[in-house]
Amino acid sequence: MIKDMMNADLYRSMQLAAIEAYPSEACGLLVNKQGNKYELILCRNVADDPVNFFVMDADDQIAGEMQGDVVGVWHSHTDGTNKASDADIAGCESSELPWYIINITKIIILMLIAIILLVM
Repeated sequence: MIKDMMNADLYRSMQLAAIEAYPSEACGLLVNKQGNKYELILCRNVADDPVNFFVMDADDQIAGEMQGDVVGVWHSHTDGTNKASDADIAGCESSELPWYIINITKIIILMLIAIILLVM
């Protein structure tokens, strides 16, 4: 089921959201809108320490839930790994949903900027 949900477009959307939020963590929901049409929902990160943790804005989360069936949670880690933290594991278990974690580093961002500048 997880492989069926995540595709290249959704992964790119996660990457772009993570780059925009950097150095804070980006977060949101994965929603099944109709049949097998999945969409990434961005939620504001309202954590007290958004560089190291994420807490989805409640209004954003409710708005996302109204767009379809929530089938996953996603967030970014910054300058670390995409390995789930203890808090991630606990959240995943309590939500009973798959969690997707993407790692964005300063080096990745600089490489993307360099590629864009070379193409221009």
